[in-house]
Amino acid sequence: MKGLPSLPGFKVHDPQQFNVADFTEDEDNVNAHSEVDLTATGNSLEQFGQVETLVVDLKNKKVIGGNGRLRKMKEKGWGKFWAHAVEGADDQIRTLAITLNKTGRLSDFDYS
Repeated sequence: MKGLPSLPGFKVHDPQQFNVADFTEDEDNVNAHSEVDLTATGNSLEQFGQVETLVVDLKNKKVIGGNGRLRKMKEKGWGKFWAHAVEGADDQIRTLAITLNKTGRLSDFDYS
């Protein structure tokens, strides 16, 4: 994103559309998607569409943020999705993938 400092050699592109068929899930994804999770993800996509961008590794054509959503998009026959493409060294991309999949789990749900 424009105006944000970044690591040397690391680039985040503005959101753009990509073909679903051109990307794969991250084989090293640290999240294990249960059937409950994937069902909820699929239901959300059906009800609301894509309201969050995915994050894709442009060089390796894989999703590093949104693997479950990509899986459900493929199952449902989607043609395109919106994503932030990132470019950088493999270790930067791997660190980002882990960070994206972990930071959301550090917050607590307010049941009130």
